[in-house]
Amino acid sequence: MGYPGAIVPPLPEKQAVSRFSPEFVESRRRSLSKFLSRVSSHSELVESSSLASFLSADDVAFTVRKSQPQAGEVKSSTSVMKWFNETKTSLSKDLIKTEDDEKFKEIQNYVETLENQMKTVVKHTQSLVKKGKETATGLFEFGLAFTLLGQSEASSLGSALTLVGHTADSLSVLSAEQAEMENEKFENPMIDYIRIIGSVKEALGERKKKLVSYSTSVQELSARKSTLEKAQSGGQPEKVAQAEESVGRAEGRMKEEERIFNETNERCLREVERFKSEKAADMKKTVLDYINLQIEFNKRMEETWTKLVP
Repeated sequence: MGYPGAIVPPLPEKQAVSRFSPEFVESRRRSLSKFLSRVSSHSELVESSSLASFLSADDVAFTVRKSQPQAGEVKSSTSVMKWFNETKTSLSKDLIKTEDDEKFKEIQNYVETLENQMKTVVKHTQSLVKKGKETATGLFEFGLAFTLLGQSEASSLGSALTLVGHTADSLSVLSAEQAEMENEKFENPMIDYIRIIGSVKEALGERKKKLVSYSTSVQELSARKSTLEKAQSGGQPEKVAQAEESVGRAEGRMKEEERIFNETNERCLREVERFKSEKAADMKKTVLDYINLQIEFNKRMEETWTKLVP
């Protein structure tokens, strides 16, 4: 969106199958609403031209906008050469050292650890939701069996058994609803946060790219100065003039790359702190929602079973 180092909220994922089902449409609507809420609360992203196009452009205009290069992206042989030089710089590890390098190493380790932990939570959450759905199915089959058994008895015993069957059937519905709520209120938010962590990693990656570009420009300037020194020692005025112009252009590029890197570096630091703060609030809400969901569910289960007690 034109703000390197910013943590851009992920758009809702698309779905190839059943994408027009009411459930998916409603889920996507909620996800889009969350995306827009996150972007609109961001002081920089809310001003992005990409966001304006996303909100106002029709399908044709939006497709054209997506195909256009972003600010600073140049599709030419020069950009290919720049890419080659930057790749060489990155691979050779000739990156400029900055005072924030250690801080970003800590951030990288924190993000990777958090991602692994969140994936573990999601794995076990999905297992719980699956078991909840299996419990709902089990209660339905249990209820059906008792209902049929009750129908085979003509006495008061039959009525009691049928009542147990009907109760289990209603608990089956309740359990199925609970599983869906756990999916919506707990599993999906956790999966969403894994995708947000992906956005954090992309922001860190942008900072690395700008550092590579800055380091490459410094190396380029050094090479141009060496060329100028050779030209000066050779006593060739024309080559000296050309080399001086080349040095001037390289200095301009270096200063611009330095400015962009410093801006990206500071933005990335701010964004990580904002992410940590928002994550703490979001996780607290998600966990509390899950706890209250369990309390309410177990109350309703207890009340339903209690009605059977004479």
